[in-house]
Amino acid sequence: MNGRQRTILLAVIMGVLGLLVVFDRMGGSAPEESEESGLAAARDAYVREAMALERERTEVAQREAWERVVSEARARRGQLDDQLLVGQTRELAAEELRNRVKRAMRELGLNENGLRAQTLPVTGQNAADTPIQVISSEIAFVHSDPAVVYQLIERLENLSGVRTMISSVKITGPGRALKPAQIDVNLTIHALALIGKETGA
Repeated sequence: MNGRQRTILLAVIMGVLGLLVVFDRMGGSAPEESEESGLAAARDAYVREAMALERERTEVAQREAWERVVSEARARRGQLDDQLLVGQTRELAAEELRNRVKRAMRELGLNENGLRAQTLPVTGQNAADTPIQVISSEIAFVHSDPAVVYQLIERLENLSGVRTMISSVKITGPGRALKPAQIDVNLTIHALALIGKETGA
């Protein structure tokens, strides 16, 4: 699946979510049994599409492409400084990544105070003693507008001044038990960082 097809699929999923949100807020217009049946069918369709999207975004070819980007960045150190997070330590670089995510949320009117971010442990890809490292973080938040969530995902994949990749996206909801209707979003974002260099140095 190419980038355009993935964008169309995301738009379809977000469209389904949008309809569910509107349906929840309006309380539905059909009898209770019909309402529950229709909502369940729509939710099942959404789950199938979301699972297909997640598999697509995490397939081996994408990971191999990302690993090539990491290797090239390490080989071309000094030429790509303007595309890397900068931090004296991995912790500071991870904090900068969180700040970038929060900034993107603010620009879209999302409440950054509800953001939950957890830096993932070092993997084998980072085992080498090199200043070019991959910072990975799990991001979670709740929002009621699927269209804005989609915009945020697109923006995080194209952050200005830093190479990023989103390896997984999980979107749950909305459900009738949630009032107002909301969706839970969990994603994993990776960014290239230059470790051992102070910001502005």
